[in-house]
Amino acid sequence: MHNGVVSNFLDIRRDLSDMMSFDAYCNIFGTTDSEHVAALFVTNLTKGGTKDTWEQEHSLEDMLGIDGNCRTNPYAATSEAWCKGCA
Repeated sequence: MHNGVVSNFLDIRRDLSDMMSFDAYCNIFGTTDSEHVAALFVTNLTKGGTKDTWEQEHSLEDMLGIDGNCRTNPYAATSEAWCKGCA
């Protein structure tokens, strides 16, 4: 996913921006989908943290959202939880 791969990005950019923390949004200096998705990822990874939290180290499990048998779907902008074997 880099510069143009997010389908209908121009249509969803505003909604995507509304889901970001204030600091993450302020750190977007361009108009690419890559910057917007990265800012949303950082928002979710730091649980809406400020720029002070960006310097913290995060485990691979944190970045992938793994938590026991359940994990966060890293591809869903809403970060909905899904479980292995759940109906």
